[in-house]
Amino acid sequence: HMPDNHRRYLTHTPKENLLWAENIGPNTYAYVDYILSNNVEKKALKLLATLRNTASKYTSEELEAGCHTLMSVAKEPTNSLLKSILSRAKKRKKTLDNHSKKSIIEEQTDNKYGFVRGAAYFGGKK
Repeated sequence: HMPDNHRRYLTHTPKENLLWAENIGPNTYAYVDYILSNNVEKKALKLLATLRNTASKYTSEELEAGCHTLMSVAKEPTNSLLKSILSRAKKRKKTLDNHSKKSIIEEQTDNKYGFVRGAAYFGGKK
């Protein structure tokens, strides 16, 4: 008889969050454990809700890598620092993907086709 958004909070416990983090990886587990051990339970659960919301926007591998970086770099890890790490990693990956696609196209054009005629050859503008 309980609405879905209320039922969700029944599973929002420290133990459930640790199980969730354990399924993602050891670095995420270490970060969740850090949050639980360094905050009052109510505040920790709020922070963990924010973490899980952030995690929904990334893959498990990206989150695990971000938590690894976070735990190895920060003395006092925070969700905002993790968000920054994750967004920078995503931007870096996107830039590398775009660059590699561009170089593959240039490589294919140069190597496979040799000299490529310009627009003027087909009656277009120079």
